[in-house]
Amino acid sequence: MNTLKPTHWVTRPSTVTNCLFMCVFFLISTAGSAALHEKAVMRRKVSDPPLQGMIDKDGGLIIPKEGNYFVYSKVPFSDSGVFQHSVTLSSKKSLKNVPLLRSRKHPTASKESGSDSFLSGIFHLNEHDRIFVTVNNISKIVQNNTYFGAVML
Repeated sequence: MNTLKPTHWVTRPSTVTNCLFMCVFFLISTAGSAALHEKAVMRRKVSDPPLQGMIDKDGGLIIPKEGNYFVYSKVPFSDSGVFQHSVTLSSKKSLKNVPLLRSRKHPTASKESGSDSFLSGIFHLNEHDRIFVTVNNISKIVQNNTYFGAVML
């Protein structure tokens, strides 16, 4: 599985009925020659907005505060062959990574040139947990429309 490489972050904190929402969005680029199973390294530009407490590490997000989070990811891909997409949790409380969300698309007989995989869910995450996106074949990803993020509820 490949970890996707984010290339841009946008954050928008807002207060709604006395609840603080922490939003972190980022676009993921597949440009470059990433080998299958290569770990992604996040690259932030100095001009990028602050992460509102989230830390980018090894291609994922580090959760700054324990709480309930809405986690989501969208990956557009070409329809050739099987495509797998997942959001995974790495926690100090567990010895191994735990898949939070998964999808698998099998090829169809239709003439469609592509499809999207969208995953989302609400999870109780602990401080210092790390969430990240993986796919089985990075070469099938359609560039510039992929995103992943977490919103603290």
